[in-house]
Amino acid sequence: MQGNASMRRWRRQLARVMLAVGSGLVLAAASFTALLAWPEPLFGHSVSRGQITVYARAPIDARILPHLDSAQQRLNASALHRDETRYRVFVAGSPRWYAFFTGPGRHSMAKNVELRNAIFLPAVDLDRGRVVQFDGRSSPIASIVAHEATHTDVQRVAGGMRALWRLSFWQKEGYAEVVGHGDSLSATGALTLLRSARDGKVVRTAGDTVPRHYFEAELFWRYLMQIRGRSPAELLGRPIPPEAVAPEMRRWADAQP
Repeated sequence: MQGNASMRRWRRQLARVMLAVGSGLVLAAASFTALLAWPEPLFGHSVSRGQITVYARAPIDARILPHLDSAQQRLNASALHRDETRYRVFVAGSPRWYAFFTGPGRHSMAKNVELRNAIFLPAVDLDRGRVVQFDGRSSPIASIVAHEATHTDVQRVAGGMRALWRLSFWQKEGYAEVVGHGDSLSATGALTLLRSARDGKVVRTAGDTVPRHYFEAELFWRYLMQIRGRSPAELLGRPIPPEAVAPEMRRWADAQP
């Protein structure tokens, strides 16, 4: 009998410990989720321009404003643009903080977290006007901010996070590349750049180096919009696998000089 009583006490103690641990894990997860959604308390400095506000952990000066103006102009030209949308950009400033907010995406040039669409950048070099990854890669601030902000618009048009996750890579990334690079590049111009890419992994554009699979996604969009007359809203309304587009685009590409 005494052994049974001891066993019951041990089980009650174990249950209390497990409840406390479980509650702690739930609280930690809830706190982290809240920080992803509302990171502002961890960033003591900010500057705003148009619809874009940049937050940083260190002072950020007016040299960033022309780059935000350029990003805003590109967003204004987007077919998905809405005046009431606000874009929040957070400059992590260190590898540890960037990894904290982006997790598996810590090697990316930027990350739009779909939960309330906070946009995280690793670091910025205002002297060069570049977003800088900690491995030395860099891209223009305006292009990166416009690209990531477009993900917010794409998510809205697609119907939310779950609908966004069902889209193909080219659908999610291609239009963001189009807006980020601006309307100056035609479908045939993009095809020429892709053909001239000597490095199989990247395509070099004016002032930037783009991973090849991102540039191919952009070419899909430029072909479908400029050659086929399709609208962004139409192309984001349902998942479209790349194999549904690639054969016809290949025929068009083969016909180009």
